[in-house]
Formats: sequence, structure tokens, C-alpha cells
Amino acid sequence: MFKIMQYLVEFIGTLIIVYSLLLTDTNPAIMGIVYFAVYTVAGEMASGTFNPLGAVAYYMIGRMSLQELGFNIASQMFAMQAAVISFLPIKAFIGDLY
Repeated sequence: MFKIMQYLVEFIGTLIIVYSLLLTDTNPAIMGIVYFAVYTVAGEMASGTFNPLGAVAYYMIGRMSLQELGFNIASQMFAMQAAVISFLPIKAFIGDLY
């Protein structure tokens, strides 16, 4: 049960980071705040990598098994795809407000 929750937290954290990236046009100050907030809230429950490169680095230093790496990267990729697919309607709605 805990492993499923870990990957769900990884999914939601990655989703929040990708949304903030898309909605703020990669503003570095906001991205730093979002990374800090997501890692602070979810860092204990998940591995806290929130991107595939971080997951590979954890695997290379021995903090993650190969199976965990695969599930971790899969949850991150699904989150990235979900954010990009659902981004256009959100951006259209926000564009209507301004």
C-alpha cells in the first residue's frame, strides 16, 4: 500500500511542477518556490526526485532499486503527459480572463 501511495505522491508532485512550468512561462523565481513547496510537502512520502533524471541519479547512488526506478519514471512520465494534455483547456480559460 505504501509503495502505491509513494508513486501517487510522485505523480501529483510532478504534475504540480509541470503545471507551474507551463503556466508561468518558466519563471525561475516561481519555479524555485514551487519545487521547494512540493519537496517540503511530499519529500518524506515519495523519493522526492520529481523528474526522471533525479530518479536515475538516486538509482546510480544506490538509494533506489531498478524496479522502483521503473515505477518512479513511469509515474513521472504519466504526470507530464497528463499535464500537457490538460494544459490547453486551462490555458484557453486563463487566456479568456486576461
